[in-house]
Amino acid sequence: MKSRRGAASAPWTSAEDRVLQRYVQRVLLGRYSLASEAASSCHRELARLPGFNRTERAVFGRMCERLNEAGRRVRRPWTTGEERVIDHCVREFAAGCHESVNGAVRVCRERLARLPESARPPGGPRGIEAVKTVLVRRTAPFRRHGRCTKWSPEETRIAERFALRLRDGRFRNTAEAAAACAREFARLNRPSPGRLAPAWPRTLNSVSRRLWRLARAAGRPAWRSRYKDWEQAVIGGYAQALVQGRYRDPLVAARDCRLELCRRRGKRRGPDIQVRGLTVLRNRLCRLAGGQGWSWHERLWLPGEKRILDRHVRRLARANPPSLRQAARDCRRELRELHARLNRSDPARRKAYRERTYATLLTYLGRMSKQAGRAAQPRWTDREKRMLRKYARAVISGRYSTSNEAADACYEELFKPVSREPGSVLVRGRTTRTRAAVRDHMRREAHRLGERWPKTRWTENELALLSRAVDWYERQRGTRRLRPGEAAVQGLQLELEQVGSHRGLEGCRGRFWKEWHRRHGA
Repeated sequence: MKSRRGAASAPWTSAEDRVLQRYVQRVLLGRYSLASEAASSCHRELARLPGFNRTERAVFGRMCERLNEAGRRVRRPWTTGEERVIDHCVREFAAGCHESVNGAVRVCRERLARLPESARPPGGPRGIEAVKTVLVRRTAPFRRHGRCTKWSPEETRIAERFALRLRDGRFRNTAEAAAACAREFARLNRPSPGRLAPAWPRTLNSVSRRLWRLARAAGRPAWRSRYKDWEQAVIGGYAQALVQGRYRDPLVAARDCRLELCRRRGKRRGPDIQVRGLTVLRNRLCRLAGGQGWSWHERLWLPGEKRILDRHVRRLARANPPSLRQAARDCRRELRELHARLNRSDPARRKAYRERTYATLLTYLGRMSKQAGRAAQPRWTDREKRMLRKYARAVISGRYSTSNEAADACYEELFKPVSREPGSVLVRGRTTRTRAAVRDHMRREAHRLGERWPKTRWTENELALLSRAVDWYERQRGTRRLRPGEAAVQGLQLELEQVGSHRGLEGCRGRFWKEWHRRHGA
């Protein structure tokens, strides 16, 4: 199989040249205002030719060559005023006045927009991609390894000085030190225009990374460093207060703990002093308090909500209901009734009782039921497999129009009475399966037996019928027949039913139009 590059470099055939020349004449006659529009139409028509494997960009380039040969300039030449602006920006970049090529492109485009009308090109302003292409090409001799250049000895000395200050705690963070270091860099002498690499300006990101590495090498601890002894003592005291109930919210305890750490930080100096984040402290407090028996969830649930949760957890442990999703839906319905009752009894605190989401209940019920000893789902028994196979054959034979109907019938039969002796209580078949599980396993069994579901790949016989339906639509497309496309789709579905492929009307319609667009190169 030829690669994309190999196909683009192959010579143009006579048929391709004839189609291309026809669209070139249309552009010259004014039928297309832009050459790109003509190239798009030409590419769609060329895609119908057998063996065509060129990109739209290749067609556009070939068309531009033909138009230039015919005397029509597709790419507008740069005016004298634009050339002067570009040369001035290139000299500024070589002198180090621009941080990067993109910065020079932005400045150059702003200056081009301020040119007088006589110096502007016809047809509107230049795009930023055209300006960037020219500047990248002309500034190539003044760039080495992109825009990242080697640090000079003066820059290294300044960076090391600020890295030591950052290590000693004279700056709150690396960003503040980088900004101060950048201001110091600005006082350096700019290099001469003939130098390959300007010493300044550096981006704040590069200065920040450099300072962080130097400060780490000088002994500054990382942000996620190990807690010191005095920090652990302070955080342990607030974790104990959280366990004792003096704080209801761990976020409030984290704020007070951070204030205490900042107060003690003012009395200490050294490389091991830093301010912990609020989220970091909250997570640390929750972990320490959780090891002492405190649970974050205690403050999240009302007493009535806890009783409802415990009841559904016990039901899940007894496999009644067998589905975790069903238990979450039932629990959510009961919680809604509880919240409505509480809102009616206390209208002033209406916003305090928020509705629990389905995902939240699913997570909590699953975790708590496992802790309560809920057993995992057992393997499918022989009786269940025989039942699934029986209804899978029923779907294949056409007794059920959809798999959902067959799954409902199979689910009901799994629960039907298995023994009914005179004078005894009705004994129902016990199963821990859900309707969704029964439907999925029954569909899998039917697929193994040969049933073709709509989301499976089309076979060769089905593709042949599809091609015949598209051919019929192509022949009847120009007639006055009422909706020939819809008639072709319905006929395709009927023919597929006759050969035993049960595909829906929407699936047939989508694949039909996909095949038609593929033929026309859309």
